[in-house]
Amino acid sequence: MIKISISYKLAFVLVIIWFVVIVYGFHNFDTALSQDAKFAYILVLAALGIIFFPILFLIIFFVRRLKDRKKT
Repeated sequence: MIKISISYKLAFVLVIIWFVVIVYGFHNFDTALSQDAKFAYILVLAALGIIFFPILFLIIFFVRRLKDRKKT
């Protein structure tokens, strides 16, 4: 069985929550926001996720790699 660290699991949960917020927000913000504000909100969330999550996974990867290297 593949052993996955807790940091990867937490990062994956963050990605899933981000995705759900975007999908839910896109379909259910009709009453709270105008169409333009809804699009801007979703666009900003998508851009932040596209920038933030690859950086998060790279940081986790390199920290784990450095930790494994220091063990040996």
